[in-house]
Amino acid sequence: MPEARKPGRKEPTMVTFAQAAKLVVEHDYVPNMTSEGLRKIARSDPDWTVGEDDYEQVANAKSMPWPLVKQYFEQRAARGFKRGRGPAIPADPAPPAE
Repeated sequence: MPEARKPGRKEPTMVTFAQAAKLVVEHDYVPNMTSEGLRKIARSDPDWTVGEDDYEQVANAKSMPWPLVKQYFEQRAARGFKRGRGPAIPADPAPPAE
């Protein structure tokens, strides 16, 4: 994956959901991501690489290891997930009113 980060800039070790969302976009893993979108992935995807014991509380935010988040998105791309949610599926038209 191409990395849009500036040369010489160190990778963070621990990130909040907001920081991780920004980084996955900067690293071009996804076109856009919010902290809530990343939280949803963490709650619902069984392949999420950050375990409960990996989180740390920092002030009022949870932080997690950036290398594990990065690993998840690299594995996700390798599994063939396409970027973004994909096209909307149109609903079936309603039956005509009688």
